[in-house]
Amino acid sequence: MVRTPTTKSGETIKDRPHRYFYMVAVRETLERGERAEIEALLKGAKEVQAHYGDLNGLITHLEGAAKKAR
Repeated sequence: MVRTPTTKSGETIKDRPHRYFYMVAVRETLERGERAEIEALLKGAKEVQAHYGDLNGLITHLEGAAKKAR
């Protein structure tokens, strides 16, 4: 079955834990200045906030994972 590509996604941060949120993506998105892309990045940031509480929560989670990783 072939699905039509779409720019909208029903996925959340829990569905795609490998999706990185980092400053390079933020800078590039802001430089391009495309409303849809900015809104998508903002939605992703809000999902991170909802899942981890805030950026400190995300950082704490990543630090813990880094200590456990080899």
